[in-house]
Amino acid sequence: YGGTTWNFPTLSRVKTRSYDVRNNEVKRAFSHGAIENGDGKIESRIIEVESLLDAASESAFLTLADAIHAAVYRRDYKLFLEDTRYINVSALDKFNQEYSDGYITRAKVTMAFRCCDPFFYALTQTSAVQAASASPFQFTVNNPGTVDTPLTVTFSPAAAAADIKLTNVTDGGRAFTYKDTLLISPAETTVNGATGTVYRGSSNSINAFTGTFLKLLPGDNVLKYEGAAGNITTAFTARYL
Repeated sequence: YGGTTWNFPTLSRVKTRSYDVRNNEVKRAFSHGAIENGDGKIESRIIEVESLLDAASESAFLTLADAIHAAVYRRDYKLFLEDTRYINVSALDKFNQEYSDGYITRAKVTMAFRCCDPFFYALTQTSAVQAASASPFQFTVNNPGTVDTPLTVTFSPAAAAADIKLTNVTDGGRAFTYKDTLLISPAETTVNGATGTVYRGSSNSINAFTGTFLKLLPGDNVLKYEGAAGNITTAFTARYL
């Protein structure tokens, strides 16, 4: 938080990292069973971390407890449960402190973190450049995450590229087209699936875009490019449950 890293006490563990899926059902009329009508998306989630506080004196214990309160009672920070992944914490949901019997310098602390964004994110972004010299041009992008993730694509034409189409064959043929007579080298266009924006350089060119912003399914995704020769840069941040 605020550019500062705070480490949990040595004796700490993740207590829960469960999640719920939005699934509903409607009973079938005059028939057995039901019809599933949920959207299958992940709800916001609670991550619980448990720590054991143990100090040599009451004042040392209070210093340790105060440091924990100051660190976790905040909004909008990153929680790292592994060195390479983090989850965005919206706020502290609950703080529970239980003293060990007969001790005022030893306690178990359980912290519940509310995460409105339910996904863990890779610490670094994955990017690659493909040189498309023919049309159509197919290439594969691997998503190592456990859930789909938005894809950002930058087109850098060798000359002019007035009509571009990109399809994720693996994701049921989801595709978009981009028609822009001003996309002439050295101009570049970026279609950002995470923010839902399209820019040619610093100019908003969303009006040249039709179709859907692409996402990558877990594992290998086959993408098909149709358009003039040039470089295609793909970028994404893997997400995990």
